[in-house]
Amino acid sequence: MPKSLVVFLGFCFSICFTSTSWSQLDFYETTFNGGVTVGGWSPEVFGTGTGNFSIYIEPGSSILVAYLVAGRLGPGDGNVTLNSFTYPLDLSNQITGPFSTLYGDPCGVHVVDVTNDIDPAITNYEISGGTPYQDFQLIVFYENPLLSSIVGAIFLNVVNLNTASSQWALNFDNAIVNADEVALSFFNSYQCDMASDSESITVNGTLLGNTGTQDSNSGWCTGTLGNFYYQNASIQALGDDDANQSVNAGDALSDVAALVPNGSTSIDVLFQHAGGNSDNHQWSIVAAFGSSCQAAIPTIVANNVCLGEETTFVEESGNPFANWSWNFGDQSSSSDQNTFHTYSSPGEYTVILSVTDQDGCINNISSTVIVYDQPQIQIALSGGCEGEPYILTASGAENYSWNPGNLSGNEIEVTLEEATIFDIYGTNEFGCESTIQFEAVPVPAMEVELSVLSNSTCEDPDSGSIEAILSGGLGPFNFEWSPSGTVTSLNSQLAAGTYFVTITDSRGCILVSEPVEIIQTGLPLVLISGPDVICSGETITLSASGADTYEWSTGEDGTSIEVSPSENTTYFVVGNNGSCENSDSISIEISEPSGWSINEEYLIELGQSIQLDGNLAGTYTWSPSDGLSCINCANPIASPTTTTLYTVIFEDALTGCISEHQVLINVEIVLLFIPNVVTLTQDGLNESFRIEGGPFRNPRLLIYNRWGNLLFETTDPLKGWNLKIDGEPAAGGTYYYIFSYESLSGNKSKEGFFTLLKD
Repeated sequence: MPKSLVVFLGFCFSICFTSTSWSQLDFYETTFNGGVTVGGWSPEVFGTGTGNFSIYIEPGSSILVAYLVAGRLGPGDGNVTLNSFTYPLDLSNQITGPFSTLYGDPCGVHVVDVTNDIDPAITNYEISGGTPYQDFQLIVFYENPLLSSIVGAIFLNVVNLNTASSQWALNFDNAIVNADEVALSFFNSYQCDMASDSESITVNGTLLGNTGTQDSNSGWCTGTLGNFYYQNASIQALGDDDANQSVNAGDALSDVAALVPNGSTSIDVLFQHAGGNSDNHQWSIVAAFGSSCQAAIPTIVANNVCLGEETTFVEESGNPFANWSWNFGDQSSSSDQNTFHTYSSPGEYTVILSVTDQDGCINNISSTVIVYDQPQIQIALSGGCEGEPYILTASGAENYSWNPGNLSGNEIEVTLEEATIFDIYGTNEFGCESTIQFEAVPVPAMEVELSVLSNSTCEDPDSGSIEAILSGGLGPFNFEWSPSGTVTSLNSQLAAGTYFVTITDSRGCILVSEPVEIIQTGLPLVLISGPDVICSGETITLSASGADTYEWSTGEDGTSIEVSPSENTTYFVVGNNGSCENSDSISIEISEPSGWSINEEYLIELGQSIQLDGNLAGTYTWSPSDGLSCINCANPIASPTTTTLYTVIFEDALTGCISEHQVLINVEIVLLFIPNVVTLTQDGLNESFRIEGGPFRNPRLLIYNRWGNLLFETTDPLKGWNLKIDGEPAAGGTYYYIFSYESLSGNKSKEGFFTLLKD
């Protein structure tokens, strides 16, 4: 659990409200093999919402501990959702505070232990929350025996947030190794700009720079934090941070190795508000640096084996270690100095030995052990076609021996007169051995007869079928019918024609059948003739041939019909010769300008012009002429003063077809005037803040004070705010407005500040 917590809470209330220099709460500090990573998000000040951020966890790591830190500005409980987990924020997890702010609100730092909910494979997070919890920081310590030993520490604020400067004394239980990089990640908030609302940060007397404005993961006027991970004595910056000594704007990460004496156990941090007033908001500092506690390096001796054999593990450095911990890489372990292990599966295993010396210092070493699989021998039978020997082919090993016959090699040729059982011994390149038995059986020669099961008929021209009756050979078999058909012994849905089949068995032996013929009485060959592209309104003649009688899809009969389609249309005709019938179709396309690309609708503001984009060769006639630069050109410039529907008559130079198209140009006229200063003279004249102009559809005007409280709301912006609150004149100062309305081009919104002056 967090160290020093009980001691701190006992006396916070008597001191933290007045002190500007304090030994901050060392909430958590530990030495371990692994890394530290930090990320977070803040909504806009006093707002709510959802944000995203990323951290980094070395693959193969496990979670040592993970905390979600929340900064609270103001009273009240709330919730925060991290990915799919929701956590309450209340007095049960308020670790430091309550504080006071510049505005007198009670505040505090909350910490939630989320260790059990962090998956080391997930590094992208979505977080939801907000007022009064406006700043969120995820801190993860991850263990990994392949990484070097480091120290990680979390410090929480214990002083008020209404001081112009705040001196933090970070006291560590472990000495700092400044030969490694030393990471400090700052978590702060309510810094709206760099000019007057930023925070200067000084470490051990050296100015790092100023943090301010918003972080890449935060909203306006909210937190910045150092987004990073630290492992193997090195800082890796994430997000908008830099892994150097300086801080700047949203960069709240610093390498302070050059500013800390080697072996030191403390760091002084000074925060000063750039504006000089009481507006300093700091939540926490996360520190990470290399550990000076390192055991001697152990030595591993281990042997590679075949599956089923025992592997010997020896630590032979001769160093006087107190404890040994073997991780065999298959979820098995041992605490003996020298040990044995048998793996249940082949593969390459990373073996890690972690040792602890008499002083409790840790070191580790890794080695690779390979467990070779036994040969997986497979035998294939081929050959044995007419007049050829049989071939037995082995795979899965490096060297083979065969009995009977005392043969060797991966492939042997044999003459089989009867079934014979072979014993095959195989050894792979690693010396692992296995044996199998295989029965080789002589295969009868293939014979095939084709049987016509049905012929084609005129009522169903694809009703023919043939069956190949096969004997002998070694399956599975492949059937290849010519000129077409299935890949099985039954070939159906065949039209009239001559067919034969080529059969190949699993050995590669081939047999070609004698051909057979499927007979079919002829169907009428029905054809439609006529043009397939016409102009709109044109009448054409369609004619059918090839049958005795005809029935058209229009309901007419006879050899020819006349049609005048108004759109693309497909016509069908069925021709009959006695009981047999056939059909044909023709699709008539109404010619339109090929590649016609004029937009059908535009939206412009009053006073703007737009060029219409006729792009085909031909003759154009535009109407009405109002607002057009020309009426007989392809690309007139349109400058209407009101919404206008234009019509263009186009004669295609390629087809001669005439088509009509319409283009609507919407003209939007909206005037908007918003004051930035209003005066309250208390004489009853012009004492209001209102929006002039228009026309506006569904307008809405909202007025807020500087703390984000809604003072006034109306849907009549011309009436406006009478500069009163609960009937009393409002105080002079800066106010914030949001004005929204609907327009032809979508929803519009204007927002900003105005100043109320009083005599």
